[in-house]
Amino acid sequence: MVQRFGGALNANIHFHTLCLDGVYFSKKDESGTPIFIPHYSQSHEDVEKVLKIIQKRMVRHLIKRGLLSKYENDPIPDQNEEATLLDELIGSSILGKIGSGENKGKKVRRVGSFGYEGEHAFKSGPMGATLAGFSLHAATCVRAEDQERLETLCKYLLRPPVSESRLSRFQNGDVGLKLKTEWSDGTYAVRFSPHEFIEKLIAIIPPPRIHQVRFHGVLAPSASDRKKVVPANAEKPVQSELFETPKPRHRKTSWAELLKRTFKIDMSVCIICGGVVKFQKVVLKKAEILETLTAAGLSPTPE
Repeated sequence: MVQRFGGALNANIHFHTLCLDGVYFSKKDESGTPIFIPHYSQSHEDVEKVLKIIQKRMVRHLIKRGLLSKYENDPIPDQNEEATLLDELIGSSILGKIGSGENKGKKVRRVGSFGYEGEHAFKSGPMGATLAGFSLHAATCVRAEDQERLETLCKYLLRPPVSESRLSRFQNGDVGLKLKTEWSDGTYAVRFSPHEFIEKLIAIIPPPRIHQVRFHGVLAPSASDRKKVVPANAEKPVQSELFETPKPRHRKTSWAELLKRTFKIDMSVCIICGGVVKFQKVVLKKAEILETLTAAGLSPTPE
């Protein structure tokens, strides 16, 4: 699962990965099913080793593409001619800064160091490590028979970027977002102007036609052995509150009602007498519009 947001509504692209505690071996048994070989000996050292590989390759890739400076105090690389405003907003959001408006370039929150040399991974909990702005957590484990906990974990992975219950509005129009957990420096909320709030929402919108949920290996949709290792009932729709069938709508919402909801313009009430406006007909051609307005005693041109 690709997630693009952090707890402070910042662009923070990271992966939540559900993986098997083992591998399927290419050699198959008599029934033609791939043989599963469990592996339960992961250690904290394994997590550190994987994190170092991820950090080194990602930083090298970002520097090569000109998206990251080689050293901490170097200026941000110049954007190429093809860079768009959206690219700038996403880049600023990743760095914890404002990308447009009067506060452009200012920080929204404290950002950690991006040092690349002389750093060592340190333990940040069981089976977890952090290194130069990168982190890896591998402590969550769900037993095969615990389907309820697995469903809860999947719901967490698919959660929306922000809870409305943590949003608030200040008297001057600013938007406040209460953090889920307090930061080490004591920060418990972040504050945006309306312009900055919209900017942060734009930065975390996924690109069009890009899958956010992806499957790999034997679980990939096109894998030849997928049907042999995935239970038959797993291919059917899951009967769960997470996948509730929406209730059928008995009627379509009228344009008058939509306008009232969106622009607070009630088209069902006459602005002159206050009576109920009844639908007569749809007039699209210019000549018919002028004729209809004239017959109703209205000016054919807007005042």
